[in-house]
Amino acid sequence: MTPETITWREVASSLPDADTNVMLFCEELGAFEGFLDGEKDDGTPQWRDVTALPADGITHWSEMPQGPITNRQPLAIAA
Repeated sequence: MTPETITWREVASSLPDADTNVMLFCEELGAFEGFLDGEKDDGTPQWRDVTALPADGITHWSEMPQGPITNRQPLAIAA
């Protein structure tokens, strides 16, 4: 088992970089993966889940966990 600490941030205090996948939290759905996609017309953050559907009621976000692998090598893409 590899423990990992997840730090939840309130959206009222800070926002992640746009278009970066993060963990989102809302009371209705709990925690799930998504991203910040700019602002709505009213100036509030536009959150989306990983399928790009709008996600409302987001109260907190966290960086994605790293997972149990600590010596991860970059993925080599063949030309």
